[in-house]
Amino acid sequence: MPVTLTIGGMSCGHCIAAVAAALESVDGIRVNDVSLGRADVALVGPSSTLENVTSAIERAGYTVVSAER
Repeated sequence: MPVTLTIGGMSCGHCIAAVAAALESVDGIRVNDVSLGRADVALVGPSSTLENVTSAIERAGYTVVSAER
């Protein structure tokens, strides 16, 4: 299931790399694209949830503003 996330707190290339790394650490998702303020992912595993994705982003120091499926 594709999901587009709007992410708050991102301002530079380091932020993009940090969010990408956080997303890639979540089992069961495929990271399609990460750019300033946005990430496109696909929930592909049976245990993948939006809560897991949101938690990973928040642990990296950013905020999920919205998620569109």
